[in-house]
Amino acid sequence: MGITPVKTISVARACNDFLSGLAIYPRDEYNKLDEISYPEIITVEKDSEIKKEATYTAPNLPEGEYDLRVIVGNKHNSILGISDRLPISLSSAEDLVQINTDSCYFYELSKEDEKTGIDFLMRSNEPVSLSCQIENLSQKEVTVLPTYETYENSFYGEKKGELNYFEEIILSPEEEKVISWTLPTPATTNLQTIKLFLKTDSGYSNSIIAQYALASEGNTARISNLFLDKASYDVNETINLTMLWSSSLNKDEIVLKALITDKKGQECLPEIVKTSPEIGSETLSGVASIKCKDPQVFVKIEDSDGNILAEDEILFVSDKKSTNQVTDIVALSLIVILIVVGIIVFFVKPKDKKEELNNKQENNNENNL
Repeated sequence: MGITPVKTISVARACNDFLSGLAIYPRDEYNKLDEISYPEIITVEKDSEIKKEATYTAPNLPEGEYDLRVIVGNKHNSILGISDRLPISLSSAEDLVQINTDSCYFYELSKEDEKTGIDFLMRSNEPVSLSCQIENLSQKEVTVLPTYETYENSFYGEKKGELNYFEEIILSPEEEKVISWTLPTPATTNLQTIKLFLKTDSGYSNSIIAQYALASEGNTARISNLFLDKASYDVNETINLTMLWSSSLNKDEIVLKALITDKKGQECLPEIVKTSPEIGSETLSGVASIKCKDPQVFVKIEDSDGNILAEDEILFVSDKKSTNQVTDIVALSLIVILIVVGIIVFFVKPKDKKEELNNKQENNNENNL
């Protein structure tokens, strides 16, 4: 079933370099059945909103009641916002097969008895396999093609290549099988996010999303996100850059460095050097030396000896469109246009206090992965 959502995104500070996606859940439950991220990179100016339209094809699921939610994330493996639930109904599909996600786990090929759940990051210097139980829910024989796609760092990061496939599997009526797949060995210590599902002649199954990586050696650091309070500054206006980061070192062994230029490469803010920064979140401030439109931010995390542990750059594109909407986090509203038998039905899901608490809890769970 094709669904065309119109997503409205509003922010309280300039946000850039993030992607949006859709996830489907059983009604009022929190275990995702499928999730898709759209490749368009989005920029939203402070106190402004944008609307995006995209199409989502739901997997083959049993007939029943489900919820859709919009998710916004970035390449740093951070979830920035999750919308309210939008209730939908699905009719029964052919070739019903499923991955029993609760059964899935990682293991090293040399240590098959040591299992790591897919809710946790798997780090290893050895080849890694993913094991899951799959099930044919239909009354006929079904051939499935295990299919996967890989993303760098985050499901809302860079997609690496096209779809990849494992060997076909034939399932007898109502048959269950435990299958293991050996995953590609990463070339770097960056996170590898893999989405795996089963293709059939009539569609595809629910999916799983899991992360694995090579084991890190030595001192490490990670930049989770970068924020500016605006995406355009006048001369002598204060620039506030907020950096979310982490490191295996103590803060007194860390130096943060940041430089900001305009879109022409002219220096808006000379390099700021911050020693002993606060791990987790640090705001660097300075005064713009020139009019700075579409600022480009360059940041580094170094150890006390000057070795670069992490670095990143990001361009903030200004947008003249503005509204009075202000939120503390990327706030999303969702209107979904569902076309069924030629009738267009509009849904708008109101928010209640209980749902807000559940949203915050799920947001925290996502960030802890």
